[in-house]
Formats: sequence, structure tokens, C-alpha cells
Amino acid sequence: MQGQRVIVNRDIETLQHLEESYPRIERKKKFQEIVDYTKKQCCCSRGKAIDKTLSFFPFIYLLRGYSLKSDLIMDIIAGLNIGTVHISQGLGFALLTSVPAIYGLYSSFYPLLIYFFFGSSKYVSMGTMALISIMLGSVVDRKIEDSDVFIRYQASNNSATLESELNCAKVQIAMGVTCVVGIVQVVLCLLRGGFITNFMSKPLIRGFTTAAAVHIITSQIKSFLGIEIKRHDGLFKIPMTYYEIFKNIKKTNLADFLIGSACFFVLMFIKQVITPRIKKRFKKCPPLPAELIVMAVCTGISYKINFNSKYSVSIIGDIPKGIPRPEAPSLRIMKDIIPDAVLIALISFIVSISVAKLFCEKSSSKVDANQELFSLGLIHIIGSFFFSFAGAAAPPRSMLNFSYGRSQISSLVSAVIVLLTMLWLSPLFASLTKSCLAAIVIVAILPLLLQFKDIYDWFELSMLDCFNWLIAFLTSVFLSLPYGLIIGISSSTLTVLLQHFMSSVSNLTIAIGPDILLDTKVNCIQKSCTSMRIIQVNSPILFINAEKILKEVKSVIYDMENYVTEMEKKYLIINSAGITNIDISGIGCLKSIRGICKDSKIELYFCCINQNILYAVENIMDFKQLLYPSLQDAISQCESYEKRYADDFNSSYL
Repeated sequence: MQGQRVIVNRDIETLQHLEESYPRIERKKKFQEIVDYTKKQCCCSRGKAIDKTLSFFPFIYLLRGYSLKSDLIMDIIAGLNIGTVHISQGLGFALLTSVPAIYGLYSSFYPLLIYFFFGSSKYVSMGTMALISIMLGSVVDRKIEDSDVFIRYQASNNSATLESELNCAKVQIAMGVTCVVGIVQVVLCLLRGGFITNFMSKPLIRGFTTAAAVHIITSQIKSFLGIEIKRHDGLFKIPMTYYEIFKNIKKTNLADFLIGSACFFVLMFIKQVITPRIKKRFKKCPPLPAELIVMAVCTGISYKINFNSKYSVSIIGDIPKGIPRPEAPSLRIMKDIIPDAVLIALISFIVSISVAKLFCEKSSSKVDANQELFSLGLIHIIGSFFFSFAGAAAPPRSMLNFSYGRSQISSLVSAVIVLLTMLWLSPLFASLTKSCLAAIVIVAILPLLLQFKDIYDWFELSMLDCFNWLIAFLTSVFLSLPYGLIIGISSSTLTVLLQHFMSSVSNLTIAIGPDILLDTKVNCIQKSCTSMRIIQVNSPILFINAEKILKEVKSVIYDMENYVTEMEKKYLIINSAGITNIDISGIGCLKSIRGICKDSKIELYFCCINQNILYAVENIMDFKQLLYPSLQDAISQCESYEKRYADDFNSSYL
């Protein structure tokens, strides 16, 4: 600020002199560090054992300080609302999984109970999730085609008896996949694999989930229109599905289409018009259970008018009530679906931890990634015995809990609502039309589809992020979700390598004193033509970019040789603050720079070098006398040498 001054008045310091005054803490050898770390992790005191055991039951810590007077009523309100959403989404997402609707209720009930005891987030709502359902459904549909019951079912012209047997076979496949998903997640937890989320960039996740929204909406169009189309799976699934849709568009059941459209517009009207107005007037009022209202009205009208018989409208059909006996998933199925299960396990975890971390940013709560892996693994392993298919945290339900709930007590309330529905109310939904469920699923997925606006934001912010988003989206839509994810991860990894390769060396020029330096490529400032040049390396020096950095430094050295006379002493200062990592190729690069400077009679100095880099380099090349703790020290030292050199030159000339 104008009028205020910064004054620094001290002797010039070298790093060597500084370490003589303040010696470095002696660093252990790498092998000894590993041994000590292993000993520390393996030793177990009584207190540590108790803490470790309790860490597997986070609900004990989450409920500390829980107020029955102020928190319980909010959890009950949140639980009631989330429970109604679980019912509608459970019934709808079960159809995405290609299993009967009742299994969606089982898949909503058990995750709520298990996550209450083992989940580390106060706000996450576990249960059915559209993305996981569509991925699991694609595995079920692909595997069922190889079964004998499917061949017999098609040959029998869709026999009702064989349809029940076919559904049982689909459920067995879904439970087998779910069990393996849980095993993978528990193994990842034991390996402390929570860090894997760091390899999934935000553009990749959002591009992938947007593509998944396209898959989900596409899968609902046939129910929305009431048409039968040939099912496609694998590569080019979406283009081929739309080809089949347009091929059979004339066979649209008008009644199905009108019911679906009416449900869609009513849902949108409630969510976009009525709910905001109610929230504006009554700020603490929870949103209307739009899905449950639409389902109840549609079921009642369908039952009264008998849509199924009169207009051939597809309905859910008989839904059994009660809780089925547990049954072990088929081991025979498991060995064939491991790759699919690994992919679903990763996506389930990534989606869940992303939702949990979102609420950590908005509140003071914390989440443990490895504990989330453990809780998800238990949800899927235990759930597979109770006919609960794979799922994850759903953003809409979790947002409701964050807005109105106070803890996972709301999950228990939601579980009670789902349980009551399973025990007594589920048969009432027998007349619910599939076009209504399709409308509910489409409305629930629309927020994911609206992530298209990310393209513009990221195009302005980072071209590489925009590229990663497009790659993840386009490959997932036009190829398939598994291929899209694999290609998306590969693309993200390549762009990181590309960023290292494209890393540049900045030419800095003194602007106002030795402590304010500006980049000549960024700021409108004249390039320094003095005998002292300052450059800044802006990235780690690794095998991928060492040659490029050496080339850029060489160009600076050659520029000095051309513009600075032989009579002048030449200085090159390398600001090393940006060098956060180095490998053998990088050390070779530094050696080459030092050799070139020596041949060109240029004094070379390094400043702001990272201690880890110093440890790595000092054992291979001795350059302690070239190091300065700050850029200002290096500049001041060069200016001091320059002045002394000029005085000596003038005195000898005289």
C-alpha cells in the first residue's frame, strides 16, 4: 500500500552459514524409517487397542453431546422425509437393477441400519443410488442372457411361471455382484485404500456421472413410452438403444406416455414452484414428499380405473410383504463378475466419499475415508444375504439430512418408515404404473444432467479439465460406462504427465527492490539485460520434463552470452521453490546446468530449495556453497559481488 514501507536490514545469509547456526535434525536412513514406522504400527497398548476398536463404531462419537430436546425432533422430521424418498427411489431404482421392485425396499432398509453403526458421516444417507443401480443392472442383464432360464423364457413366449424363475435368477446375480463389491471394499479398507479417491479428478467424476445420467434416462424411456425394444449392452449401447426407440416409436402406448408426462410435470411443478414458495414462507419447513404424493395419487387412479386391463399400461404387479429369510449368495456366480464388481466397488466408494466430503466442507464434521470403505463393505456383504443390492450415498437424500437432520438418528427413523412399508404397505403399490416410476427416476436424475454447464466454467478455468470432462462424458455415453471410466482415468493421468512436461521456466525481473520480482511472460515489464539473470522452475524435475527444463535454462544461458560482454561477471540465480520432487534424471539435469555454467564462466546460485530435494541431491553433488535461504539473499550477494568486481576492475584500469 502506498505510504507504507517494508524495511529488512540484516546480513546476507547462505544456507551453509544458516545451518551452522541452526543445525539440521539428523535424518534417519530410509530403511530405519521403515523399520521404526512398522514397529510403531505393530505395537499395541491397552489404550490404543480400545481406541482402535471404538473407531470401528463411529456412532459412539457421533452421539456424544446429542441433545434429545433440540436434536431429536429435527432428526425425526428429516427421517420421515428421507424415508418417503427411500420408498420412491427404492421402487424406481430396483427397475434399473433389473430386479423386482420390492428388492429396492430391502436395499433401502438394511444400508440405513448398518451405516448408522459403522458410518463416519453424520449426514450421509445410504441406500439405493441410480448410478450404481444402472451399472449393476447392466451386469445382471448381460449375465442373464447366458442362463438356461432366459432361453426357456424367450422360447415360451414370456410365460408367467418362467418369469418368476427368471426374476430369481436375476436376483441371484445381483446378490453375487453385491457380495463381491463388499469384499473388494473391505479388502481396500484393510489395505488403507481410502487414498484412491485422490486419483479421481473432479472433472472426471462429474463427466462420468453426467454420462451415467444419460444412461439412466435412456433406460427409462421405454417404460415412459410403454414400448418393448431390443436390449443392447456393451459398446455403443446408447446409440443402439436410441435406434431401437425411434424404430419402435410408432408403437408408443398413449396411456403410458400421458401418465408418465403428467407425473413428470406434477413432480417438476411441486419441486420447482410449490416447494420454493413454501420454503420462502416457512424457512424451517421440510420439502413436500413430491414422489410419495405422485405415487399415491397415480396408484389410486390406476387401481380405480384399472389402467392395466383397459389400456395395457405396465404396472409393478404384486409386491410381497414381509422380510424374506436370509440366503447366501451364489459362489458359482461370483467368480465370473469380479472385474464388474471391482468397478462398482470403486464408483460406490468414490460417490459416497465425495458426498460425505461435501458436507465436511460445509460443516465442522469429519469423515474417515477408510471407515467409509469398511461401512460400505459391510453394507454390501451383509446386505447380499438379505437381498439388498449394491448402492451408495445419494446426494438428494443426504442433502435433506444435512438441511434438517442432526445425526444418523434420522437414518433409524427412515429405516422404520421403510420397514413399515415392507411389512404392511408394499402390496398397495401393486397398481403403480412403471411410467410413473420412470418419471420419478428421470426427475431425480435431472440435477446430474444439468452438470453440462460445467463445460463452460472449466473451459474458462482450465482447458485440460474441460478436456477430461468431455473425454469421460463422451466415451461413457458412446462406448460404455466401464470403458468411459477406464479411459477417463487414463486421460486424467496423461494430462497430469502433460502438465509436468509442459512446465515452464519463468524469467524473473526485479520490479521494486530485490523482494518484488515479476515474470516477463506474464507482466508488462522489460526483460532484464543485466549480467544477473533470475529464473524460476515451476514444477518437479522428473524424467518426463528434465530435458525440457534443461533446454529452457540453456536458452537463458545462451542469451546471457549474447547480450552480456565478456568483461562483465555473469550470475544465474535459480529459484527452486517450485521444485517439490526430483528423480535421477532431474539430478542429472542440475548437474548439466552446473557444468554448462562452469564452462560459460557463469556464477550459479540456488535459493529456496526444498529440504527433501536437498537431502536427495547433496549425497550425489556437492553444491552447499551455492545455496541461499531466500531469493533476496542470493540477489543481494550477486549485487555485492558485482560491485566488488566493478571496483576491482576500475582500480586495475586506473
